[in-house]
Amino acid sequence: MRSLLLKLTTKVRPPSTYVVQTQYGDVEYVPMTRWGSLEPYHPRIARAIFEVLSEDCFYPGSYKLTNKKGFIAPLHYWRNHVRDPDRHSLPEPRRFLEALLRKDSFVGAIKSFNASVETDWLSGPDLIKLGTFVYSVCFCLRSVLVIDQGTGCLRVRFVRGVS
Repeated sequence: MRSLLLKLTTKVRPPSTYVVQTQYGDVEYVPMTRWGSLEPYHPRIARAIFEVLSEDCFYPGSYKLTNKKGFIAPLHYWRNHVRDPDRHSLPEPRRFLEALLRKDSFVGAIKSFNASVETDWLSGPDLIKLGTFVYSVCFCLRSVLVIDQGTGCLRVRFVRGVS
């Protein structure tokens, strides 16, 4: 049993961190994804997420029937949204995703990643994959996010602002 545990734990490498520079300041100790093929694109994706969270008010948490303000949504909510967008509108996750799609760093990183794995998350049918991807990336980044006590909005923990 011990040897099996050792084999399982040695295959998962410890998370590394890096610094992301945005137009609003620097974010330190940003956790790197454990998804190896995504690593080259992760800093640009994180930068876009940090900038979007700095530019608008998004409430923390995942979208649920009991928390319709959540800014990200898990897979089953995206599937329901595609099947019946009137009943499952996902207003905040869609608004967050639309804001990310206006960021060149995000779109460029997704296009480059998609080319490396021969897919296209930016086309309509793959909205479920893109929404779920954003959900998982935001969970990876949660250690550098804070809740603004005055507004309740999700913000980024900048270490150095832009002068």
